[in-house]
Amino acid sequence: MSVLKVVLLGVIQGLTEFIPVSSSGHLVLASRLLNIKELPMYLNLLMHTGTLLAVCFYLRRDIYKIIKERNARIILLLTAATTPAVIAGVALKKFFEQFFSEPSMVLVFLAGTGAILIIGELAGKKTKGLDALNIKNALFIGVMQAVAILPGISRSGSTMSAGMISGMKREEAAKFSFLLSIPIILGTTVFEMKDASFGNGLREVVIIGGAGLVASAASGVFAITFLMRIIRTRNFYPFAVYCIALSAMGLLGLSLR
Repeated sequence: MSVLKVVLLGVIQGLTEFIPVSSSGHLVLASRLLNIKELPMYLNLLMHTGTLLAVCFYLRRDIYKIIKERNARIILLLTAATTPAVIAGVALKKFFEQFFSEPSMVLVFLAGTGAILIIGELAGKKTKGLDALNIKNALFIGVMQAVAILPGISRSGSTMSAGMISGMKREEAAKFSFLLSIPIILGTTVFEMKDASFGNGLREVVIIGGAGLVASAASGVFAITFLMRIIRTRNFYPFAVYCIALSAMGLLGLSLR
């Protein structure tokens, strides 16, 4: 696999992990367009590590504050919101995996992301801050994160929409979604590491993997910064339209093949 392709995939991973348009869905579709039959596990893990570094860098002050103050409430909420995805990921691993090789289903799920974003905008008062979030809300957000294991369903879109449905402001829902990505990305990376094959050796891992990690980290920081600026004054409807339009065009293209 060429470094150029890896950088492109890393950029896609970093941008779509946080912008609510589904990173898994875009990676499946991009891999098909780039004629990549299967993304090496180590590369996938390193690109996710890049997005983990991006969100940790962006939220470094918030993370430091939580640790310094030993904020048990936020930790409890993050634990509650992480649990459904952990249970679903372990118990239904094979069920979810079957969809990653089905571009048509990925496109259908992508339209589902658009619908989730629209519902998130239409429902909820969007007046609450993170301090008003309770365990019930956190579990609901966690269930939506579990649904987002499906390729094409955006994790950030689902969790932010669930936060807004629970009454949170867009910016607060986004911040909680980004914080929530830390344990889930870290846990998934550690869990999948045991099955990772390191390709043709250390040189490939350093060059190819390093390119993917740097690309996903840099684009991840850009994506978070961009999204947080946008949602202070605008809504998620443009992202919903994008997801539905891409789904429709993709399904049309598949039907004409």
